[in-house]
Amino acid sequence: CQKLLAFPFKYPDNPPLPTFRLMCEKPFSMCGVDFIGPFKSEVVNTDGETDLSIKSVDGVNESRTSHKLYVVIFTCLVTRAICLIVTPNRSTELFLGAIRELACRYTEPKLMVSDNEGAFKKASEVLLKIAQDPKLKSCLSRRGIEWRFLPSRASWMGGVWERLVGIVKKELMKMQGKAKFNEYEWRSHFIEIESILNDRPLTQVSGKRTDPEA
Repeated sequence: CQKLLAFPFKYPDNPPLPTFRLMCEKPFSMCGVDFIGPFKSEVVNTDGETDLSIKSVDGVNESRTSHKLYVVIFTCLVTRAICLIVTPNRSTELFLGAIRELACRYTEPKLMVSDNEGAFKKASEVLLKIAQDPKLKSCLSRRGIEWRFLPSRASWMGGVWERLVGIVKKELMKMQGKAKFNEYEWRSHFIEIESILNDRPLTQVSGKRTDPEA
């Protein structure tokens, strides 16, 4: 009976977009933020050698050939442009530096939106911890930046930047393959990926010459 009488599932209608996604502002005035990574980076010295002896916390020299890198992705919620900034870790100081770099390269955001929890729970916990830092709160309030978190267990609302995270990883997979990169190579590749994604068409490309381009 179920095969004969059951109807196909009908997806519900899409709700209207939030107000901050429809505002006429400069690119990155309204942006989503998330972390990507970690990525394994080869350690190089001034001679270009990959084996570099460094001092540990105990002051003992140790040989380390790799370390971790993270990427802060800022997504414009209106134009869908992205800005990728490489950081050695996910500390508050480096996140503030990423905001300053975004302001210098594009514009200073007025609103930042990020996940509360979900598939990227660890990154969300880091973002929440950074947002509660008194140093960051004073800096954001001084600059007039509002940081808004999505509702709990509603990670689907962050699909506007999670989709772009997937595209970034896909492009990176094409570039990297099985190769190993140092920090400078990682930075150059992420800048190239940023350029590729920001040049993509916003709408479906028509085959007619008379149709307008977006």
